[in-house]
Amino acid sequence: MPLIPTVGQKSISMRFIIGAIYLILTLGAITMVYPLLVTVTAAMSNAYDYEEFNVFPAYVLNREERYKKFLIEKYFDRPFNLFASNYDLPSEWNAYWDFRQRENVMQNQLSIYGTEGAKGEQLKTIAADYDAFMKQFSPEWQIVLFQRLSQPAQRDFLRQRYDSRVTGNLHGKEQEAAALDIMAEDTGEGKFTSFEYITYDVEKNFPFHAQRWFPEDVVRYHNYIDFVKSLPSTWKMPQTAKYLWLTYLLDSGKSIDQLNAGWGTNYESIYSVPFPLKPPVDAEFRQMWTEYVRERWPLRLIELPPGEGGGVSQLYQSPVRIHLWGCCPDSRVCA
Repeated sequence: MPLIPTVGQKSISMRFIIGAIYLILTLGAITMVYPLLVTVTAAMSNAYDYEEFNVFPAYVLNREERYKKFLIEKYFDRPFNLFASNYDLPSEWNAYWDFRQRENVMQNQLSIYGTEGAKGEQLKTIAADYDAFMKQFSPEWQIVLFQRLSQPAQRDFLRQRYDSRVTGNLHGKEQEAAALDIMAEDTGEGKFTSFEYITYDVEKNFPFHAQRWFPEDVVRYHNYIDFVKSLPSTWKMPQTAKYLWLTYLLDSGKSIDQLNAGWGTNYESIYSVPFPLKPPVDAEFRQMWTEYVRERWPLRLIELPPGEGGGVSQLYQSPVRIHLWGCCPDSRVCA
């Protein structure tokens, strides 16, 4: 039996009440559409546009927005100076967010390897050349990017590697436990309870997280190197001397104005200071370069010229006569 009898529904006042109920319900349904669309959009967002709360994301129809979103995905979990070492950035850019509201950045600033102007077959050729370069470049000198994607990929790599060595008809948790037992025996480390808890937080900074660090001939290190080899070239970039140099300058605590005053130079920002392959002429600039070579450049990547002799002691007596090797001075030159 209806709450409102059929006879009662014919009155003007009751029809008004029913109409008001329908209107309220309709408005309530409409108000739920917006948060639903925002939720769907947020599910496809990353650090670039997560806080924008757009019903229709701009990157869907805007190629430049997609490009900037891609760059954030690629570099965001790495220091900004790694990003800056690959691009000629304006002096006022000091963080990833500085290019969010800029227009025409693809043509004006974010140009790497010259690919932004290339089309079709040219772009395919450039990509193939870069892929060939990265395959012959030692994985020990490669930086893994796309951390949000590469970390799960690392766990899957280890899981597949050790699952393949499990014998017997095991499944699920038993299979995983047996694989973890094999890995613990291989590495000589404690046993993990799940592959999901394994990270390469130290290894991903190889080989430059400590000046005098030398890779140990251990299973864990070889697992990481094999994982890096398995990644597509587009997920990696070479270590560059410019990246390490920018890190050193930023750690010095000096502003670009202070550096320019001491060096007699006119650089617009720290990110525009190139890495000198030879000792600078200016005395103060030369002193910083020498300190960088002595204290910050990994000793395992230093080689004295033929006939110098003297080993490491000679390095500290005459540090400006060394030859730096093992990584590219600039990623654009390497590629």
